[in-house]
Amino acid sequence: TLDGRGMRVGYFLRLMRLSLLSPVFFKEVAELTQGRRSFYARCAFLGCLLVAVVIALSRMRVYEVGNLSLIGQALFGVSAFVTLGAIMVLTPVVAAGCVCGERQGNTLQLLRLTRLNLWNIAQDKGLSRLMDMALLFMMVIPFMCGALLFGGVENVWIITFALNAGGLLLFCGGMTILASSCARGYM
Repeated sequence: TLDGRGMRVGYFLRLMRLSLLSPVFFKEVAELTQGRRSFYARCAFLGCLLVAVVIALSRMRVYEVGNLSLIGQALFGVSAFVTLGAIMVLTPVVAAGCVCGERQGNTLQLLRLTRLNLWNIAQDKGLSRLMDMALLFMMVIPFMCGALLFGGVENVWIITFALNAGGLLLFCGGMTILASSCARGYM
């Protein structure tokens, strides 16, 4: 069958069935990225990170400033500390109402009328929130590259940090989505 533009509709429908993500994911991502709250959260995180880096670098002694490897280590340590703290604090804030908000707004029953099962709805809503947090996590990459360029930091440290931060993000996000699925309303 052809649509108005002469394209085969059946081909695209088959591709949609093969996709692991449903339209709920794309709707949630569009809503999250366009919101002011997301913009303010990113700005606050970047501001906290910059303040922490300036404080850490200003506390260095005069004879340590010439040693670039110490600057790189301080930059890495502060960036890692602030990022892991932000993941533990902001992930529950961002992902807390993903399923429970649908239930409280009486839209979960409408979503259940579609061909999506409850697992796909929770998965797509949760993945969209975790992707928003992953974008926040990627804002640390320039600081990590700066720490690597100053020296004193090995590649293994950055890879280990990225794996640990990703695991912490998945754990905090998974537990928050589980709590959101079990809760009847907002706390």
